[in-house]
Amino acid sequence: MEGFTPEEIAYETSHQNEDRGGLLIAISSVFTAAAVLCFIIRIVARRISQSRINLDDYLSLGATISLIGVYTSALLTAKYGIGKHVLIVAQDPENFVNIGKSTIVLGIFYTLSMTLGKLSVLAFLNRIFSPSNRAIQIGVWIFSIYTIAWAIAQLLVYFLECRPLSSNWGVPYQCVPPTWVWPTLGILNIVSDVGILVLPQLKIMRLHFSLPKKIGLCFVFMIGGLATGVSIARIPLFINANGADSVDFT
Repeated sequence: MEGFTPEEIAYETSHQNEDRGGLLIAISSVFTAAAVLCFIIRIVARRISQSRINLDDYLSLGATISLIGVYTSALLTAKYGIGKHVLIVAQDPENFVNIGKSTIVLGIFYTLSMTLGKLSVLAFLNRIFSPSNRAIQIGVWIFSIYTIAWAIAQLLVYFLECRPLSSNWGVPYQCVPPTWVWPTLGILNIVSDVGILVLPQLKIMRLHFSLPKKIGLCFVFMIGGLATGVSIARIPLFINANGADSVDFT
């Protein structure tokens, strides 16, 4: 086929049954199911305790729905060839079109899920701590604005790095993303992660609890935040990653 050397054709033909899409599906299924289950438990606990549904619960619902969108998009990319060798996927050019469209949708849902998830945590902190702590209230507003600005920037990159938008899945390929854009957005995302996780720590340490309880509360906040971030972030990272032993996987 055009664009492939004889050696590449021979190698990919001999390994045509290799498919890492199954791993993507397995990872996506486990973490999405865990996130949905956690949300259901959260709402059931609210009902049992007869507590009212708060803003952070609604934001968490939005994040969970968006995560399901990420999961569905990831399944579609696997269906159309993500995880297989390029030569195998190229046997039907429509596969690249479908992968491109699914990846754009995945990116949108990923951004929404990350943003709503962080805003949910911030709304929770605001509800629990800010009435008695001005510093946390200010921190919540700062990181809320920061998170929304990050989301807008990320969505703009998704829609503007390829003009027209159809260049993401069509020919000619007219995408000129600066090499620093995605690493920069990633770093900015990490900054908000760290800031949101650190925000309640000083308040927790000032509570009149025993030291083990204070450490336990800090641990719960940090593990909860990291688990949420990892469960959402690993899906697009997995899709965009190349195999370590072969660079010709989609």
